[in-house]
Amino acid sequence: MIISFKQQAFERMMSGQSVMDRMQAARHSVLGSQIGKKVCKATTEEVIGPKRKHLDDLLSYTFNHNISVNDILDLLVQRTHNTNWVVVFKSLITIHHLMCYGNERFTQNMASRTSQLNLSNFLDRKDSLGYDMSPFIRKYAKYISAKAGSYRSTGFDFCRAKRGKEEGKLRNMNAVDILMALPVLSDQLDSLLGFQSRASELKNGVINAAYMLLFKDCIRLFACYNEGIINLLEKYFDMNKKQCTEALGIYKKFLSQMEAVGEFLKVAEEVGIDNGEIPDLTSNMHHFIPSNTEANEGEMSDREANDLISLGYIREIGSQAVWSLSSCKPGFGIENLRDGRLETYWQSDGPQPHLINIQFLRKTEVCKVLVFADFKQDESYTPQKLSVRCGNNFNDLQEIELVKMKEPTGWITVNMTSKESGRPIKTFMVQIAILSNHQNDIAMRHSFRAWLFGLLFIFSIFYLVGYFWLDQQSSKDVRVACPSVEPRPQPARVAANPLSDSKVPNFIQCNINNAFTVGCYKDQIEQYPYIPFSLLIKLYEISGSFAKSSNSINKQFNWYHHSLSPESVQFIINLIKNNTEKYSHKGVFLKGLFDTYNVEKRAKVKYISAQTGVPISVQWKKSGHYYPIQVAQFGITHFCKYNSHRNLKQKLLISGDSIKGWHLPSPTSIVKSVTGPYGDVIAFSTQVEAKDSGLLFNLYSNRSWPEFCMTVFFEDQHTDVAVKLRLSPHDMFFIHFKPGVESDFRVTDHHMYFGVGEPGIWRTICRNVHADFFRANIPNTKVHRLLQLVIKGKGQIDNVTVGEGFHLHYFKVAADWLVNHQDFNGGFSINVQRSFSSSVVIKPPWYSAMAQGQSISLLSRAYWQTNDIRYYNAAQRALGLFDVLSHDNGFKAFFHENVWFEEYPTEPPSLVLNGFMFALLGLYDASKLPSNFSSKPAKAEQLFNKGVTSLVKMLPYYDTGFRSLYDLRHITMLHPPRIASWSYHLTHLHQLFALSTVTSGEIKEKITVILKRWLGYTYGDTMQWTAASAMNF
Repeated sequence: MIISFKQQAFERMMSGQSVMDRMQAARHSVLGSQIGKKVCKATTEEVIGPKRKHLDDLLSYTFNHNISVNDILDLLVQRTHNTNWVVVFKSLITIHHLMCYGNERFTQNMASRTSQLNLSNFLDRKDSLGYDMSPFIRKYAKYISAKAGSYRSTGFDFCRAKRGKEEGKLRNMNAVDILMALPVLSDQLDSLLGFQSRASELKNGVINAAYMLLFKDCIRLFACYNEGIINLLEKYFDMNKKQCTEALGIYKKFLSQMEAVGEFLKVAEEVGIDNGEIPDLTSNMHHFIPSNTEANEGEMSDREANDLISLGYIREIGSQAVWSLSSCKPGFGIENLRDGRLETYWQSDGPQPHLINIQFLRKTEVCKVLVFADFKQDESYTPQKLSVRCGNNFNDLQEIELVKMKEPTGWITVNMTSKESGRPIKTFMVQIAILSNHQNDIAMRHSFRAWLFGLLFIFSIFYLVGYFWLDQQSSKDVRVACPSVEPRPQPARVAANPLSDSKVPNFIQCNINNAFTVGCYKDQIEQYPYIPFSLLIKLYEISGSFAKSSNSINKQFNWYHHSLSPESVQFIINLIKNNTEKYSHKGVFLKGLFDTYNVEKRAKVKYISAQTGVPISVQWKKSGHYYPIQVAQFGITHFCKYNSHRNLKQKLLISGDSIKGWHLPSPTSIVKSVTGPYGDVIAFSTQVEAKDSGLLFNLYSNRSWPEFCMTVFFEDQHTDVAVKLRLSPHDMFFIHFKPGVESDFRVTDHHMYFGVGEPGIWRTICRNVHADFFRANIPNTKVHRLLQLVIKGKGQIDNVTVGEGFHLHYFKVAADWLVNHQDFNGGFSINVQRSFSSSVVIKPPWYSAMAQGQSISLLSRAYWQTNDIRYYNAAQRALGLFDVLSHDNGFKAFFHENVWFEEYPTEPPSLVLNGFMFALLGLYDASKLPSNFSSKPAKAEQLFNKGVTSLVKMLPYYDTGFRSLYDLRHITMLHPPRIASWSYHLTHLHQLFALSTVTSGEIKEKITVILKRWLGYTYGDTMQWTAASAMNF
């Protein structure tokens, strides 16, 4: 019998792994990548579904917090770029399986990527089976993307959501949330039903494995959908007219989708799936249409806009813009324009045109403007002609569209797209100019509504409801009154100048407490001893310096009653005195403190990891570990610097669409532009021998840049990417990045080496050269110039950028690290031992309220900055530990019935003050998060209120009369009291000021009293604060 070559190849694939599979697995084994090896084995060319043992191993990896799910997902996504349909299909099945059964952080990571599975053009032309399977791969990838998109929109997985009358996620949503969630669920179900396979097409183990996962998702989605519809119908009669119309549309689509679900389940029955697993749809269909829906349906003239709104992607950002109007009458201003009430309106008081000006602090992408006008409600004042304009400011506005309306009733859509590119316009300013109305009166009263929609998400910039008049209201500067803080006059005694007399000073020995002696001298006129200032510095932590003078002799010495910089103290004095900087849950964290803080140069930081991009700490462990507090502070400081220093420059030198500027050392070296996972990249290949100079790219420019960023794919462990620097005209230095263990950080001669982890993964590497040299203890180093990029080995590279202030990158890297390392308790565990004394020891792993609080502050700001639901969810989960007592592996403690969140959960409690206040600020930030799908912001507010109430009762215990205390170990442990250093005292001042701006009433007053007293300690205004007065506070 003659067997064709294609048939032989097919049988070999059916019989076992291919040679390529085995080579790939062996390659990962050699590189020591267990993750890569398991991914390779799960996605072989063998025409069967992924083997259970490999899927189980990958599932266990997602629950291991020492393994990055980002790396797992990167490897799987890279496998989908294979040309073999079996490998691609099995990669998608593996991704789907991990989303269904793995740790939720895998789905979170998947949801954070908006375009990772771009397989819409996939086609395997090798054989007829590849042609047959390719359409199913394209549809399957579309569904997985829709599943990730649903999580991104709602913050949870419909297929894994709790069900039931008591605990059901959709069963217990309020009306607003259910109207937002059900359209998202409906879209996901549509994508699933789009798979459209017949029983005869399920003819191999690969597609069968995919279909089984889809079948299970279909059952879970149907159950969730059904509960959501029951909830929707129960709330129907409590909805307003607009919500009723949305609910009706959702219900009708539910009925039509059930028919498609029925067809999908018939296929499942035909292929032999147990009938017990297939639900009876007819028993679950709720054909309940309230009688008043038909009337509502006809009355909605703005139905098209409501259809858009019902998709659930609306985010109101009008509060982020500056509003102004061309004119207004008193009492009919912007507050009436923006309040969303039908009975209030805006009235102009000037000639046409009447202008609505909306200015943003940063460029905002807008794709549509929707305007609602109703001629029937007001014939004379309805707009007839309006112009929509965009620009950077008032001087360069360009008209996007001129809209002419004749007796309009309903929504008018203006597309905000560029005529050149066809893409939505990015703009700093939008202006709507009403040029005329139907009777062209001078005073304008318009009955219309308007929305602005942004790309991907719908940005509801403003919602002008009902009747309003065009007007303009001057902004008011609202300030909270606070008594000014002025230093009390201190009695001063001016000593005679000991050198005024021509006689030589009389040097003497000063005996200090019979412990040691120092050299002093005696004033011969007033008979006073003069003691060295260096001794006073050591004894009292004061500071001083000679005033700068143009003369050769310094005539003034400045004494400070603290060891802080005068500027930092003056800043907090001005903050308290002026009381204009209210703490913002979205803005700079503790302004004047964290925006000047440098985590990279802290003594307890070993270096910044090149693999993860966050600090490696030597706090209590010299070999190094990840300390969540340092990671959170690293992200927060860069967020603060990003928002405080916007004029920093950056320059892109290498991108994937051009190979210009590369110098090849030999004919065998290769540099070319190829298509990578997220666009064009530069692929490189060259020798790795020492004699080979490597591929070169000049980074030299007319400016000395202190930082650089690049995205690199290291193909194997021999690849070396280095940056060459000039320290002086004849002194060169190299910073190398090579695959290897993360702790591989070393300096030899003129070379610094960083390990970046396993090869085979795309990594973004950003470095601050000054910080790296500081951490390497290389003295007196000033980087004169970044010279060249030097590459040896094989890999790909993209987005090589030099500049200053890559703060936004560092901020997101820290937030991502927290998301990926949050454990099942919602905590960020600390895995080193902390000893207070021989009898008080905290054994790992343990949790810190300060770590939780600072992490929440970082994650909440990451959510506000990016609108990424992963950060929102992580911040919410972090609240759980605030209810867990210290002896139960939490950090909640009590002192005289006052609740306390412990930075160090010791027994007995240590009651560290700054850690507790950082926890309070984190709770405040969490309380300001939106409550779309969670009740936890209310819980955060309750925890904050309880905590700040305890704070005001406890603060007197921390007052010494001359400085604050770090903790209360002298009371709870009978240890010597620990007086706060001046730096911690300054931190206490910033924290108390922030808390005073977000509290009110008696709590605010008591915090302010302590705040002003403690501020006085920085310039010598001390007092004896007795125990009796403390108890009466």
